[in-house]
Amino acid sequence: MKSNDFTKNDYYSAALNRYKNLEHLKTNKDSIIFSLYCAGVAAECMFRAYILKETRAFDEKHDLLKLYTKSKMWLTLTDEQKIELSISVKKISDFWFNNLRYTSDSRAKRKIAHKFVRTNFKDINKYLEKHNNDIFMATKNVIEIGEKLWT
Repeated sequence: MKSNDFTKNDYYSAALNRYKNLEHLKTNKDSIIFSLYCAGVAAECMFRAYILKETRAFDEKHDLLKLYTKSKMWLTLTDEQKIELSISVKKISDFWFNNLRYTSDSRAKRKIAHKFVRTNFKDINKYLEKHNNDIFMATKNVIEIGEKLWT
């Protein structure tokens, strides 16, 4: 199957599957980098599913913020829900990058540590453990809203 042969339902199902993977992974602190990857992929798939309802064009590559905007998932939400969803997407995109799939855990941790150096954390592992649940909850929010609005 060529990448442009994926349907909105393929992406939607993949979003739900990656979220289920994330539920399992979040319980194992040794899988934190892979759980971050699954979180981003779950959100990306949900946004791509919504984009395919309208168009076949994907110029946003793997930029979650751009994909979220183009998905128009937020159109029917209340202002409060839009803010909550936007915060969730931002939280996921702060930690996720598509190349996590090619990156060793130690390199990914270095990259994340470099990005958040101003937060004055002492131990990247503790920092990620602290924020792992936040990222999981943000992804849960994206998936639940996506499911609720899916028709």
